[in-house]
Amino acid sequence: MNCLFTLRWISSLIVVFFSSQELLAEEPTIPASNLSFKADGAEFTLTFTRGNGNGCIVVVREGSDVAGKPQDGMTYMANASFGTAGSEFSVSGEYVVGVLTHGQPGSLVVKNLKPATTYYAAIFEYNTGSSPSPDYSILTPVGQQVTTLARPTEQASFAGFGSISGNMVTVHWNNGNGGSRMLVARKGNSITSIPQDLRRYNYDLWFKNSTGESFRLDEESYVLYKSYST
Repeated sequence: MNCLFTLRWISSLIVVFFSSQELLAEEPTIPASNLSFKADGAEFTLTFTRGNGNGCIVVVREGSDVAGKPQDGMTYMANASFGTAGSEFSVSGEYVVGVLTHGQPGSLVVKNLKPATTYYAAIFEYNTGSSPSPDYSILTPVGQQVTTLARPTEQASFAGFGSISGNMVTVHWNNGNGGSRMLVARKGNSITSIPQDLRRYNYDLWFKNSTGESFRLDEESYVLYKSYST
C-alpha cells in the first residue's frame, strides 16, 4: 500500500511590543531673583539671576502685576516687541517677551513701549525631561516694575557764547529737567528741525565732520554734543 503523507509546516509569528515611558521633569524649586530694570526711550533692559530650571519665560504686563500662570506642557511663543500678536500669555494684556534656555544669561531688551507708562514683569522657570513639554514653576518675583521715561517739561536755555578761538567757540546753557540734552548747530540760518522721538543720535564736536543720518537732524543741522548729567 502506498501512503502519501503531506507535511505542512506552520510557522508562528511572535510579535513583541516595546513600550516606553517619558521621563517626567521635576518642577524647578528656585525662582528667578534680583530683577533690575533700565528704561531708555520706548524700551527697557531687564536683567536678573536665573533660577534652577533649564529654561524660563519672561512675561510683561502694562499697568498692573502679571496675574496669569503658565500651563504645564505648553510651549509659549515669545517676541521682545511688547504686544505682538502670537505672543499672548494666559491673561488678556499679558505677553511673553522672552524664552531663555539652559546656559543663557538672565538679560533681555523689551521694546515697543509707551512713554511714562509702568510695566510689570514676571519670570517663570521650567524644566523638561525626555519630552520637550515644559513643567513650569509658578514661583515668580512679584511687584517687579519699571516706568518708561516721560517727555521733559522744561527746556534748556541758551546762556551765551564764551571764548572764540580760530574755528572754535564755547557755548553756555542752563539745563532743563530732562535726563540728557544735545547741542545742535546750523550754519547761516536758524534751526527749524526738531529731534525725532525714540531715535538715537550720535554727536561730533567738529561741525559737519560726520555726515551720517544719526549725526544730524536734517541736511544742515548737526548734533555737536550730548550731555547726560542733570
